[in-house]
Amino acid sequence: MRRNRVGTYRIAVEVHYEERLERLFSKLAEEVRFRRGRLEVYRDGEKLVVVGYALDVTSLRSLANTVLRLLYVVLGTDRLLRVDRP
Repeated sequence: MRRNRVGTYRIAVEVHYEERLERLFSKLAEEVRFRRGRLEVYRDGEKLVVVGYALDVTSLRSLANTVLRLLYVVLGTDRLLRVDRP
């Protein structure tokens, strides 16, 4: 028998704050649309925090994968842009 859980699941990822990373993550978070969850991006001192909220564990797993994938792409792209600067 399957029981429904009441409440919200949450995952948070913190990285060193940089304004361009915040802008990228904020724009990407607007594009991530889940019926059973959402993303939130904010600054906490010297850290950029990306938080995923979901109504169930399966949706949380999906959000976690999305956040980690976005983090990989954004930080990888940022690293490439720094290498190419004169």
